[in-house]
Amino acid sequence: MVAAAEVGEAPLVYMVHMVYMALLAERMVVVVQMVLLVEYTAV
Repeated sequence: MVAAAEVGEAPLVYMVHMVYMALLAERMVVVVQMVLLVEYTAV
């Protein structure tokens, strides 16, 4: 029963992990763009 519960929760954990990674990647892209913008305007 424990294995069945883990298998049942695995997709949810995977989805949450993917959403978290997507948000993290999106935030990192924004940070990189801001840094590049600052360096571009500073030059």
